[in-house]
Order: sequence, then structure tokens, then C-alpha cells
Amino acid sequence: MSENVQDISVSIGIAVLGSLAIAIYRRTMLGHLPDTLGDAARVSASDSLWAASAIAPDLPTRLIEEAKNALISGFNGAAVVSADSMLVLAVLAAFALRRNGTLGPTGERV
Repeated sequence: MSENVQDISVSIGIAVLGSLAIAIYRRTMLGHLPDTLGDAARVSASDSLWAASAIAPDLPTRLIEEAKNALISGFNGAAVVSADSMLVLAVLAAFALRRNGTLGPTGERV
């Protein structure tokens, strides 16, 4: 049972952080797309770096660099949220475990 819970928790964490990273990417890209870009190219460029690279000849030269920067910003945002979550959980664990005490040499709680 505990292994299943761990697997589900890891899967949910990956999904949440991945969704956050792609949301940051898309929001960043939407701010850099020129108005003259067609609808199909606009959708592809804001979808993912891979999709933007696939249509690179149709995009302005600076836009691929912006897509790379947007992807890095997305990963950085996900990393910051992950680190902040770990810090909060570490503080919660410290407060939860401070009342447990330790076992002395005779096995009694000290």
C-alpha cells in the first residue's frame, strides 16, 4: 500500500510541476509572439519548444531564442515551487517530530 501511495504521489508531483512549467512557457511565449504571425504558427510556437523548432523556418529568427528562454523560465519556475514545497514540508516535519523525543539506553523515552 505505501509503495502505491508513493508512486501516485510522485506521478501527481510530476504532473503538477510539468503543468506549471508549460503554463509559464506558454504565458511567456504569448508575450513575445508578433501580431503578424499566422494562427497555426502562433499555436505551434506557444505549444512547446519542439513544435516551435519544427516550424523554425516560418518564425522570426529571434523567436526560437525566446522559446528556449521561455522553456528555461518554465523549468526554473517549477524548480522554485518544488524547492519551496520541500522547505515547507521540512519545517512541518520538524514541528511534527519534535514531540517524539528519543529513546534512552534502557529503551525508555527521554
